Amino acid sequence: MARAAVEVPLADAVNRRLPLVSVRSGRAADGYLGVPVGLGFGERIVWSVTQRSAGGPMVRLPLTQPEFDHVLRLRRAERSGIVNSVVFLALAAALARFPLLFPLGLLIVVLSAGLAVAARWGLARAVPTVSVRGRTVTIADAHPDFVTSVDRGGRRYS
Repeated sequence: MARAAVEVPLADAVNRRLPLVSVRSGRAADGYLGVPVGLGFGERIVWSVTQRSAGGPMVRLPLTQPEFDHVLRLRRAERSGIVNSVVFLALAAALARFPLLFPLGLLIVVLSAGLAVAARWGLARAVPTVSVRGRTVTIADAHPDFVTSVDRGGRRYS
C-alpha cells in the first residue's frame, strides 16, 4: 500500500491533538506513542537506554494497542542489546587474562550489538519518520487513512 506524508503543527503533535487514527494501519487508535525527534546519534543511544527526554520535543503519534506493544518490544530489545554490549565488553576486558573467556565475551558483545541494530531497523519500520521544521512536524510513511482524517479534522493542516 502506498504511504503518504502530512504536515501538522508542532503543538498539536506534542499535545496529543492528532486524530485517533493509527498512523501505521489507519484503524481506530487506542492511544499515543511518544517519539523523540531532533536527537543526534549519541543522544539517541542515551534515550534508548534511559527512556528520558534528551532535549528534543516528544511528538505523540496515535497507534493501536498491538502496534504500541510491538514498538515497546522493539525498544526493550534495543535497550537490552546496548546494555548487554557494554556489560559484556567490560566483562571480557576483566577476564582477558583467561584465554578462552575473552573471545567468548567478545562474541557475546557482537551478538548483543547485532540485536540492538536489528531492533533499531525494526523500529525504523514500525514508527513513521517524524521530522520537525520550525513549528510544523512532517510525518512521512503514514497510512493514507490517517492523512485523510488529518485533512478532514477541524484544524487546518497542510
